[in-house]
Amino acid sequence: MGNRVIQDFIEENLGEEVQLESCSGLGKNYLSAKTILNLLKYAWSKPFLRLDFFAGLPDLGKEGTLKSFGNGMKVKAKSGSLYNVSALSGLYMNGENRLFLFSFVDNAPYEEVEAKRDSFLDNILSSY
Repeated sequence: MGNRVIQDFIEENLGEEVQLESCSGLGKNYLSAKTILNLLKYAWSKPFLRLDFFAGLPDLGKEGTLKSFGNGMKVKAKSGSLYNVSALSGLYMNGENRLFLFSFVDNAPYEEVEAKRDSFLDNILSSY
């Protein structure tokens, strides 16, 4: 039931079609990096929603699932991996205090994704 509500929300507000088997993240859920990024943009565009949503994300290198990795970058994000798909999506603040939303998704075993994810953080995000 809840997965249908989320699917309808994405279709109505973002104009994108997704397939969600469950709201927990378990099961076959099909969301592209583009869809995730558009959800982040939607949350950012709503000032009231922005406060709670982004405040609830863990800090890279400090909290939750992001505690074990990081390089001192100012990143609030959500990571996840399941069935050979790994993701890291959230908010990045550069040295000039400019904010960027990002979504990194890779379809490979987690062990193979770690180096790509770290390279994404070190080489791509930090170049902005």
